[in-house]
Amino acid sequence: MILCPRCGAPSDPAYPACVHCSALLRVDDPPTPAASRQPVTQPTAATTAPAFAPLASSTPPTPTVTAPPLAANPYATAAHPYTAPAPAAHPYATAPSDVHPYTAPPSAVNPNALPDPHPYTPPTPAANPYAQHMFSAWHVTIPVHQAPNAPEPLPPTTLQPPVAGTWLTVIVPIVLGGIYQLVFWTLGRHDFAPNAMGRYVLAGTVAFYAIVGLIVLGWLGSTRRRLVWFRGSSPVVGAILGVTLGCAGGLLGVLVQSAAAGHLSSDPSLITLASEGDTAHVLSTLLLVAVAAPLVEETLFRGIFLEWLRPKGIRIALLVSALAFAVWHYRLGEWRYYTLMGVLLGLLYWKRGLVASMSAHAAFNGTLALVAISVALTPAAPAHLGNLAYVKPQGWHAVKTKTDAGLALYQGPSGAVLAVNVTPTPSPVPVSILAARMNDVLAGLLARTLPGAQVDAAQAGLVSYPIGDVLQVPVRMQGSDGDIAIVDDSSDIDVILFLDAGSAKARAGFHQFMTSLQSTA
Repeated sequence: MILCPRCGAPSDPAYPACVHCSALLRVDDPPTPAASRQPVTQPTAATTAPAFAPLASSTPPTPTVTAPPLAANPYATAAHPYTAPAPAAHPYATAPSDVHPYTAPPSAVNPNALPDPHPYTPPTPAANPYAQHMFSAWHVTIPVHQAPNAPEPLPPTTLQPPVAGTWLTVIVPIVLGGIYQLVFWTLGRHDFAPNAMGRYVLAGTVAFYAIVGLIVLGWLGSTRRRLVWFRGSSPVVGAILGVTLGCAGGLLGVLVQSAAAGHLSSDPSLITLASEGDTAHVLSTLLLVAVAAPLVEETLFRGIFLEWLRPKGIRIALLVSALAFAVWHYRLGEWRYYTLMGVLLGLLYWKRGLVASMSAHAAFNGTLALVAISVALTPAAPAHLGNLAYVKPQGWHAVKTKTDAGLALYQGPSGAVLAVNVTPTPSPVPVSILAARMNDVLAGLLARTLPGAQVDAAQAGLVSYPIGDVLQVPVRMQGSDGDIAIVDDSSDIDVILFLDAGSAKARAGFHQFMTSLQSTA
């Protein structure tokens, strides 16, 4: 037996190669001790092919198997091993929980156990400033943040609207409205021209709404209450709904007024307010009735009063706020109308919020105001009564009367009056005879038209117009100056009464009317 120079395994010298590693053996070499063996390099195929070609070709090569390297451990040879950071303290770890903690049931008391000399008493948890936070229109608890080393905070403040303050916020404007009405009723009994009185009323109304607006703002600031501007998905929906309903209601009101008057008409006070037809009166009318009134009235009666009555239920809230709204207008003959309007606007606010009710109120008033402005800007138009033809001045509209067919009544700027009375006569009456019988003629005329007018027959005189000589007498009534004109027609006696209401535009319209007179007989 010889030892393999490569692997050191014993091999039979009869074989030329090691039976373990297939290394070539030299039979003539003596056995080599294991300690003195040197590693032998594996011969290649090129060197063994010439001598051992048959043997090499018949022996299959031994496959070389290489084990895959092991995955490196990232923490085995790291210079700085990874250390997990300590978890941060939870900011609410010591805050008391809103959920009731679990308490284990008490165990049975051992009668033989000794008493604990130092019983444990758990500390009282600190008050959580956010434990009670109620979001409501009336009850808000303000959280108090306590700084380190700060004194003990004050108890939470609860904001609730005072009952007396809310009632006063509604009652005081109503009382001021009554004083406002009383002042102008007293002024109206004096000898003021309607045009001048209209200017006073306009200025007083603007001042009145300004005062009420300041009262409303003061209440909102003192109670820190937020108005409910809209309910639902978007305020645009409420605004569109309010404008649609307001315009529909305004058109319905115009139809009712026009049917009663026999011609296109609107609210009489709005017609008088816009009757001058100039830019100042038109803009004042629109801003007053379509902006100031909806803004102040809806905030006061719906945004504050009705919302404050909401806990009482929808019926009580709507009825009480609507009655207050009716009293606010001080029109006893129309209290049912204003109560109904208050209920409808309150219901719209209840469902959609303040944007919807304001939009409906503004659209309703705006529709009436636009119709009143269109009446004030009515162009001149021809008309006739009996055998008398004339041109109705611009801005004048007919007023329906219950007297006989021989009377035509018109109303003009600032409430000016123009009345035409045609009385048939069997034979012409000279103007001189009419002048002699002036007192009788005027007495009959004034009894049928405007009783109480003051006429001075001594101021009567003849004035020439295209229709001929006209007997004209100055007249005054309730602060308005005017004239009474008597026209000598071939078959009629035409008596014309004019009151200018202090309006220069009305005076110019009367001159235009007298110039257009013609006889069709």
